[in-house]
Amino acid sequence: MKYTTIGLLLFLLQSLCAQTVIENPSYKTRASSILTITKIERTKEATNLHVHAVFHPHWWISIGSDLYIEDVATGNKYYSDRMIGMEFGKETYFPDSGEMDFVMVYPPLPSTTTCINWIDPGCDWKTFEISLVPDKSKSIKNLDGIRGNWITQDGNNEWIVGLYDSLVIYQNDLWTYKEIQKKGKRYLVTLENKTGTSQLTFNPQKDGLCRISSQNLDILCGKGPNNQLKPTPSDEDFTDFFRSDTAYIQGYLRGYDSRLGFSTGMVYLGNEATREDFPTVIAIHPDGRFDCKLALKHPVSLYMYINNIRIPFYLEPGQKLTVYLDYESMLDYYRGHDYSALIKGICYMGESASICRGDSKTRELFEYDYEVRNDQKKLTPEQYRQKRSPILSKWKNMADSIIAADNYSPKAARMLRNSALMEYAVNMFDFTDMRWYMSLEDTTNQVLKIEEDDSYYDFLKEMPLDDYTLMACNRFSTFINRFEYMKFFSSRGYKRVVESDTDRVSSILNENEQAVNRLKEFLPTDKIPFALQIAQVRSSNYRMSSLRDESLSKRFIESVKANLSIPFLSEECDYMYDKIYSDKSGSFLLSEGRGKEIFTKIADKYKGKYLMVDFWATTCAPCRGGIERSAELRKKYRNHKDIDFIFITSDDESPEQDYVKYVEANLKDEDCYRIPASDYHYLRELFHFNGIPHYETLNREGRVLRESLLYENFEYGLLRLFEKEQENEE
Repeated sequence: MKYTTIGLLLFLLQSLCAQTVIENPSYKTRASSILTITKIERTKEATNLHVHAVFHPHWWISIGSDLYIEDVATGNKYYSDRMIGMEFGKETYFPDSGEMDFVMVYPPLPSTTTCINWIDPGCDWKTFEISLVPDKSKSIKNLDGIRGNWITQDGNNEWIVGLYDSLVIYQNDLWTYKEIQKKGKRYLVTLENKTGTSQLTFNPQKDGLCRISSQNLDILCGKGPNNQLKPTPSDEDFTDFFRSDTAYIQGYLRGYDSRLGFSTGMVYLGNEATREDFPTVIAIHPDGRFDCKLALKHPVSLYMYINNIRIPFYLEPGQKLTVYLDYESMLDYYRGHDYSALIKGICYMGESASICRGDSKTRELFEYDYEVRNDQKKLTPEQYRQKRSPILSKWKNMADSIIAADNYSPKAARMLRNSALMEYAVNMFDFTDMRWYMSLEDTTNQVLKIEEDDSYYDFLKEMPLDDYTLMACNRFSTFINRFEYMKFFSSRGYKRVVESDTDRVSSILNENEQAVNRLKEFLPTDKIPFALQIAQVRSSNYRMSSLRDESLSKRFIESVKANLSIPFLSEECDYMYDKIYSDKSGSFLLSEGRGKEIFTKIADKYKGKYLMVDFWATTCAPCRGGIERSAELRKKYRNHKDIDFIFITSDDESPEQDYVKYVEANLKDEDCYRIPASDYHYLRELFHFNGIPHYETLNREGRVLRESLLYENFEYGLLRLFEKEQENEE
């Protein structure tokens, strides 16, 4: 961005009068990396902040005059009265380089001001504790030669130790410093935690490497960028795949500060056999430590979400994983919006660290074809199959090359190959999905009238459909959803006519049997593939709930179990049956904990009535659709003596301006709650929901009903509740 001639002259005059210049001032933390202060000039007339901006080429930013300086010591605020290189409130587009510079001119600061915050109250442009004096940080000076993460240089690529000002990560655990000694070039570091003490010796080398030794360790380590994102050679494969146990994630988020506005993260865990959600909160502590525990039944590849930035990980039941994250690198990753890129500096430690390293590097390797929605209208199924067929060959070759080059273990190799196949299958399923509905809307499009034949699904013959370790891959959730509902199982036009629940059970079982025979004949195989087994188990929860008859449900679930070869799936069938029929009360109390505390403060005043809770967001189109379609229904029951509605959202999923506008237009007379994202995370964990919209119903005593009211059948469901109340009274 070029300065105007007048602006440049004024800028030069001010520079000549400058009393103090701080180049690249240090800061404690910041919420965004788009704007960086590169220089501060303090004169008698003004305080000039030179700013370097980095963003997407041809995208715009707009900076308002409310971006203020705050004196950390006094709390006094100072507002800019002009800019050089930009205009207040104007959309300024980035050039091809994606970079530009400007100056913000503020009033002169008192000579006693040594530290400032730079804050825009309306967005993430917040930088805290910018130093106006030479660096006097409280970092441990004795660590200056060895601070950071140390990775082995012997080809195993293991993260051995991480040393930071507040803590140490070593042996897959968190430690504090007991003593630090420097003897010549060597450092003697004594650590302690609840398990005891440990001593490490660091001997820096001339080439930037460091020899690290302890009682059982003597190894050369380095700090090469991202060299840790390579698996450790191993011959390990899956053993004892299905087992229930707690797994732990812990770590350190460098650069974290509670002023950033979040104190939790999330892991969106789910049971793919029962379709249940088990979102789990990651607690982030003031010193940057974070931790959570997950109830696992098999290995998983998931993401941690911290401030909406996702961090991939792989973990097995009973294991502990330690992760190092640098918040500044996470901001750069988020700013780039390139999710195929890596978060720089990420480190993993623990039994699954090797797979985490490889998985982080390849998680986004096989890209989804986002042109599929356009192709649905332009290409026949056969044309789309021909278009995608070379991609499958390419991906398989890519996987084989990476496996050979990085010496993947059999376990890691299996996961990478399966990930490629499942991503390909998802695209193929998505192409056929919705084409029939499109043909009803666009009756003139002849392409939409051409249906796929069986050859379209030939890719299934290349897939390990009987490999239960598919569940360890990140894309399994999406794949099994598409597989369960693919048109292949209904393309013969099978229809069932149901006259009673007994007939309905027979009809469902007959439909299941048809799917089994069709797939076995097509593959061909004499076994029922695991993918079809779990697909039929997944539908069982809904089937039994709709039957509402214990004996018929028992007959149904036992028939499903007869086709299962994996004990884990049979156990999940029994669990679903017991969950529906073991508790006759139809309701339950909320679990104790932070989530209940947050919810109780909101919901307690509604006791004595039934309460329908709508978890929603302005950024969620289905949420808005449900709210808008139910407007007349809610109007009808407003101020009803027996029922209330409340609407809960979070501040990150419902930005303030959008929230205020939407509530004014659609929820003006409703009870709405917009709570901090960290509180909302605890409500997700409390009520077990990953996605929204999500609905819960509480009875008059504040117990949660196992069958929630929905807008679609609200009046029928409410009538049934009243009838049950009357029956209980009689």
